[in-house]
Amino acid sequence: MFENSSDDNSLLFIIIHHLAVDGISWYILLDDLQTVYQQLREDKSPDLLPESTSLRQFSQQLFDYANSLQAEKESLYWKSLGSLTEMRIPRDTDQKGNGLESSTDKVVIKLEEDETHTLLHRMPGNEHATVEEILLSCLVKALHNWSGNSFIRIDKEGHGREDAIEGINLLRTTGWFTSLFPINFIVPAEKDIHRFVQAIKQQVRSIPNRGFSFAPLSYLSTNPQIIQDVNNIPQSDILFNHLGELRQLTDQPILFNANSPLKLHKASDEKRSYLLELASFILNGQLEVHWSYSRDFHKVNTINSLAEDFLENLIKLVDATKGTLANNNTYPDESDRADE
Repeated sequence: MFENSSDDNSLLFIIIHHLAVDGISWYILLDDLQTVYQQLREDKSPDLLPESTSLRQFSQQLFDYANSLQAEKESLYWKSLGSLTEMRIPRDTDQKGNGLESSTDKVVIKLEEDETHTLLHRMPGNEHATVEEILLSCLVKALHNWSGNSFIRIDKEGHGREDAIEGINLLRTTGWFTSLFPINFIVPAEKDIHRFVQAIKQQVRSIPNRGFSFAPLSYLSTNPQIIQDVNNIPQSDILFNHLGELRQLTDQPILFNANSPLKLHKASDEKRSYLLELASFILNGQLEVHWSYSRDFHKVNTINSLAEDFLENLIKLVDATKGTLANNNTYPDESDRADE
């Protein structure tokens, strides 16, 4: 606890290793801390919301799932990806590897607040696609325009709290959860951006169990052949993680919250895992997309151009959505047409 001599506020400094908590866990812990604090101030006994599935229970269920018949069937899908040609993005140098963290730089792009509102609240219904599917569509299109590749491989990271196992509730579970799996995109020939989104959406939704089985099969399967098949898939050059809306998960007045922006620091001599890492999120009503790259492999102008192309694709969709809704129209759902 640090006393602030300039005002009546005190600073409570809490440090927890990332191995023990993730971003969502912080919201849970701070919310509980505030609840208990207020209850004690009112001479009440601490009374928190019911517990959800424990990390230990989830770990056992995850192991059982990785060795289930369902996961074994899904392993055939991952095995098929290993036979496909490696899909590499262009580099501005001939160097090998992904570079060191000391060479990391970042380009940040943002949508305006009104455009972000359209993306979140109007575009999913208009395009019949999730925000994440829309962002992936714009990314695949920009990568194709840059590289000329007809196949784009992206490793997609998620929060890891998907309801993929029956009976598991991770709503209030603290720990480090994450999911990671590759997506092999066949670049649609569609010139129309709306049909392009529909084609990408269908490819994403064709992945078994939303990709959940990839990591459990990679690490927890007791079948050596399955582990070999799954780990035979070449790692992508690109990582994409949409974090959603970053906000306080409580309606109460905020007593415990980050006093200042926190920065993630990595050892400068650590090897980068990817050539290009994208993290997108909604903060203060605006979409932000952070493009992390290595100066040893790409010039800032290269990444700026790629990011601007992505943003241009997204703004086209935003403007088109505003136009169609103004005329009380929506675009047809191509997945419905495909089922006819």
